[in-house]
Amino acid sequence: MELLVNVQEQTKILSETLINLAMDADDQAGKVNDSITEIKGQLTRCLKQIEHSHLSSSEISGQISDLKQDTEILYSRTDYLKNEHETMKQTIQTHETDIQFLKDVSKGIHDDNLDIKKRLQEVESRLYHEHSYPDKPFFQIPDRILSFIGRNRELYFLKCKFIEAQTTSQTLAICGLGGIGKTTLAIEYAWLLQEYYPGGVFWLSAANNEEFGNSIGQLAIDADIDGKNLDEITRKSLKWLASIKQKWLLVVDNLDEFVISKTVRNIVTGAWRRRTTGHILITTRREILELTEAIRLDKGCCIDLTVFDENESIHFMRSRTELQQNDALEKLVDELGGLPLALEQAATYIKTCQFSYEDYLKEFKKRRLELIEKRDIAPAADFVPDERLTIKTTWSMNFDLIKRESTENGHGDFTSMVMHMFAFCSPDDLPVQLINKGQQIFSLSEIRSTEIAFILTKFSLFHRKSQDTLRVHRLVQEVIRDQLSADEKKKALQLAVQNINGALKTTQSPFDVLRTDFDVSKAKGALQVWNKLALNASTIQKYLFAFVKGGNNEYINLGTIKLFHEASIFHSINQRQDIAYSLQDQMLQMIMASNLTPQEMLPFTTIKVPLMEQDRRKILNCIAPASLDMRDQSGLVAEVDTLRERGNDAYRKKHYQTAIKLYTEAVRSYQRDEVDDRIFANRSQCYLRIGEHRNALDDADKCIISNPRNWKGHARRSYAIAELVKEKVLPPTMYYSGLASASIASYLCQNFNIEKQTKLYYPILLYNLVNSPSNLEREIQDIMQRQFTTLLLPKGHYKIDQNVLCLVKSLQLVGIEEGVKVEVDKTGLYLARLPRSEIKSPFQFEVPEHLFIHLENIDLIKYGGLVCVNKNVTALFYRCKISNGTSGCRDYPSCVGGEGCVNTSPTPCSASQSIHESNNERRPLGQSESGHPGQPGIVALNGGRVFIDRCEITQCGGGGVLCDGEDSYLEVKNCDITDMIQMGLEVRHGGYMKAENNEITRCNTHGVLVGPSGNCSVRNNMIYGNGREGILCCRESNARILNNIIHHNGLCGVSLDGGSYELISNQIYENWCWGIMAKTRSSCSMINNDIFENKCGGVRIGWNYSATVFIDGNTIRDHCGPALYVLNIICTKYSHLIKEIQEKEAEPRDEVGIYTSPPILTDRNIIRDNDKEFLHPSSMAESITVCFYCHKSAKKLRHCAKCKKGLYCSKACQTRDWEKHKHMCRCWIGSYTVTLDMRNALEIPKSAVRTFHSELSGIMKGPKPDRNRFEEFIVKIQTGKEYFTYNENSTLSLYDRSKDVDIQFKNAYLYHLIMECGQLGKNMLSSKKIFCWAYFEKRGSVLRIRTDTLAPYQLW
Repeated sequence: MELLVNVQEQTKILSETLINLAMDADDQAGKVNDSITEIKGQLTRCLKQIEHSHLSSSEISGQISDLKQDTEILYSRTDYLKNEHETMKQTIQTHETDIQFLKDVSKGIHDDNLDIKKRLQEVESRLYHEHSYPDKPFFQIPDRILSFIGRNRELYFLKCKFIEAQTTSQTLAICGLGGIGKTTLAIEYAWLLQEYYPGGVFWLSAANNEEFGNSIGQLAIDADIDGKNLDEITRKSLKWLASIKQKWLLVVDNLDEFVISKTVRNIVTGAWRRRTTGHILITTRREILELTEAIRLDKGCCIDLTVFDENESIHFMRSRTELQQNDALEKLVDELGGLPLALEQAATYIKTCQFSYEDYLKEFKKRRLELIEKRDIAPAADFVPDERLTIKTTWSMNFDLIKRESTENGHGDFTSMVMHMFAFCSPDDLPVQLINKGQQIFSLSEIRSTEIAFILTKFSLFHRKSQDTLRVHRLVQEVIRDQLSADEKKKALQLAVQNINGALKTTQSPFDVLRTDFDVSKAKGALQVWNKLALNASTIQKYLFAFVKGGNNEYINLGTIKLFHEASIFHSINQRQDIAYSLQDQMLQMIMASNLTPQEMLPFTTIKVPLMEQDRRKILNCIAPASLDMRDQSGLVAEVDTLRERGNDAYRKKHYQTAIKLYTEAVRSYQRDEVDDRIFANRSQCYLRIGEHRNALDDADKCIISNPRNWKGHARRSYAIAELVKEKVLPPTMYYSGLASASIASYLCQNFNIEKQTKLYYPILLYNLVNSPSNLEREIQDIMQRQFTTLLLPKGHYKIDQNVLCLVKSLQLVGIEEGVKVEVDKTGLYLARLPRSEIKSPFQFEVPEHLFIHLENIDLIKYGGLVCVNKNVTALFYRCKISNGTSGCRDYPSCVGGEGCVNTSPTPCSASQSIHESNNERRPLGQSESGHPGQPGIVALNGGRVFIDRCEITQCGGGGVLCDGEDSYLEVKNCDITDMIQMGLEVRHGGYMKAENNEITRCNTHGVLVGPSGNCSVRNNMIYGNGREGILCCRESNARILNNIIHHNGLCGVSLDGGSYELISNQIYENWCWGIMAKTRSSCSMINNDIFENKCGGVRIGWNYSATVFIDGNTIRDHCGPALYVLNIICTKYSHLIKEIQEKEAEPRDEVGIYTSPPILTDRNIIRDNDKEFLHPSSMAESITVCFYCHKSAKKLRHCAKCKKGLYCSKACQTRDWEKHKHMCRCWIGSYTVTLDMRNALEIPKSAVRTFHSELSGIMKGPKPDRNRFEEFIVKIQTGKEYFTYNENSTLSLYDRSKDVDIQFKNAYLYHLIMECGQLGKNMLSSKKIFCWAYFEKRGSVLRIRTDTLAPYQLW
């Protein structure tokens, strides 16, 4: 029994063991367990049987035997299970190892997923910035803030208010504290409703007047608008906005100036808004009541933007940090005061550092306590309000985070230094190119600017404005500047100067685009980067000026000078000339305080402010951005046809401004003179649609010049002229020029007559085709024809034999083909209105009071007489070639007979010249004249009016065009005026002339002659290569000379001889005498002219009596003579002549003496490198790095093939310069001497009385040269006559100090050498002198003069 009990206990223990094993075993363990359970049940039943019954021992023994067998089986199975158990344990261990491996792999995959997710977000962000802009030309909004959350009520308010104003303009305002999210809300609204504004979305920054000017200037560039000043640019821009028919949105950001300027006020309150359906959204820190009073805005149109409430703040933080809400979050948002800017900084810090809300709250309180302690001990003036302290605390924590991140990435303190630098830059436009461009300040390897930009934007201190531009909140800049020490500010400004200059070196600048060899096909967008850099330069210089003004020499260096220079150009481009002048003046003071070499100074005086108009327009064209999605992978401009088709599509949708933008892109994509005429025609039509009629006319003219048979060009020209006459922009007589264009359009396109606009503008449209040249006169005088009939002339040779053409009707003569030649009678053609009393006709009709004649595409050929337009007649010449006028002597005014002489009088021209010269001996500035002068091609006489546009005026009989007599008027625009026997243009005797955008060259006398008593405006002309003065004004005339380029003329660039004049922003260089000469009571203002390298000097003021000369802002440089010479001595030599002039011309009797009032010379003039001593040609060539003729810069200059030193930008310049360069060429080739045969020279007799200037010291006191020995001595060689044109056959004088050698001779080479390299004589007018080494040969019969080097300057 005990045995059974023991067996039962053992079985129980074994069962428990097996049960335990069964937990880890497989199906086999389950079977064993079932068997044991069965055995246990049998044992139990056995014990019960023994207890309740008397079994026999044999039976018991049998059962025991069975139990033994079962137990043995059990033990065997147990061993098997133990083995299985060990195997199972090993399998489990293997599985555990596999599971751990899989866990590690899973963790790695998780990390990879996070990295992929992060990179995907970056890629999505980049793609968003690059491709999410709508496909419209005008969308100037900063990049969208991807983390924008909330403000649903405000967005709904804006949307409802704006959409309510379906057909009227609407202005709304967002008011609130700094950092409250006003700008962010405006950006989000603009992006959300971009499709609602097909007319465009525009952005203006109004934080201060300068930023507003920059913004409106950029808008004007994008819209291809220009003006004389900010007010005009703004006015034109607003007119352009008002012309947009579709809905548009204008955001005026940061309207925070204490006093709102008149210009800004006009934008938000002006009457121009009444004509639009556009919307204006203002953001401002002003309170609502203050704003409504300032700009008369209803309170119901204002949003008072406040801080987030607790629920909004918690929602914002949970969304940005992706953490769950807890008590610490509620406490944190309470500490931050619900200020969105502070919440954004806190959320960024928590997410980046993986902080909990509790950790950040603890760190925030600690940092704020430090700032409070600093605030409490600070002066009262520096007290920081609590809301600003909250922002300052969150930012200071993020600043530390940026420093740590930068250090961990191996950037050291560089990121912090860049952040400090950006605190002094423009907040709205921070180009990434500014990062790591001034690397010389660091001992670091190259750092990718994109990495620094990523760190700055990662912590929400900076935001992306575009792919390559950042922006920063102004409060961030203030906080950064406030926490910098004086030394740190100094380093930040130094870094700013270094990096600005480094970035400028790697991008194109205005200096590059103004080169003559600049590729205009690449102009579009060429200066966009420079524009951003210059904007930042103008901002940095404000902070830098305090240091420079304090005399800190560390900042007076080449980098700072360049920064001020670029900033001055930037302001000049944006028409802030007062600021530009001031910056240029500061730059000049720094140049004077520095030790710059002449080569280093050159770039700062090559381009000066204010810019010449043509240069400014060229720069503006290069600043204009490339069209959206218009550049292929190679960076080249996309196919122009695509742009044109897109423009056509926009026009069909009535999106006229968009179409204009696309057509403009297409024009800028072409190289010069290759533009498809259809583009101009289409853009002209768009301008007509929006009411820009002046632009429409300009484009129509360009279309016609490109393709005269494009009927649309003629049609749109006619429409534009009709509208401009209606608006009183053009005089009423110009209507008939439009009538002529309408007739051409009708001839080229039969359907033009039925156009609605044609019927409106020109209800009666008549034209006749002249079938035969012989019929022209009859057609002109046929009084049966209706008034304003247009005569269309096919190709042919037409003659007008009448001397006087008395007209009774207005008419138009139009050549419909090339080669329409009209020959006028040699005695001339006088166009006059026939009085009614002289009409012999049975028909009764009235002769119009004023007649109009329009000539288009006509060639007035040579050998025909002049065309004279008299009183009550207006003539317009358009696209004509004018070569008529009775011809004079080809070499007038120096004709000596021979070929080209037309003189038929008994006195030949050679004798006539001698007579003139003898009569002019008593004149101080005598110019001999001989030969027949000829007649001009066109004359406006005694009240006649002449308009000449886009014509070629060449080889006329005498001068080109003359305006003569009271009330006569002449306007010449866009013409080439060349090869005249006299002057190109002339006005006198009370007439008025307006000359614009012409090229006037190769006239025998003057380019432009004004006087006596002439009045004119000369603007934007090229005047060069004329025989005498570029512009001569004389005897009580008045002229305004503006933005002209005047060079290489035979005497002075501009000569003023009595009258009142303005010379503004002209380039005057390389003229044979002085740049400007003023005398004989010439009152003159010389402002901002660039005067350089004229042969005698810069400005000369002769006897000018009490007349005032005002000289301001000019650059006068690089002259052998003085920059400014004022003649102020009492002269007795010409006293008899002065008396004669006074008697003849009724001179004022109160001025009996001869004197000159000193000019008013301001300190804003740049005067350098004048009064040079002798400069030999060989050394002179080394100092010139621009074209020898036009003085333009070019990346690649061609060399003279002979001397290898002459530099030219083109073959044309080289050809024009050869006549004078050939003499210099000889000197540059090698060392030479000039041989003079004393037998052929004119020796001055010893008995001759010579008078020398009193300042000549030691004359006639030196040793006499020995003519029989080979000994060198110094001789003076000088030119003779004063103020004569270039003449290489002029007589030269040569004498030594003792005057033992005193001869006169002619030598072209020495003459040119003197004029190029010599100094002025003591009269300081035009005669020049040099000193050379000389020696005798052949016993004094030959004198050799060395030209390889010049002798030292002598005082005798």
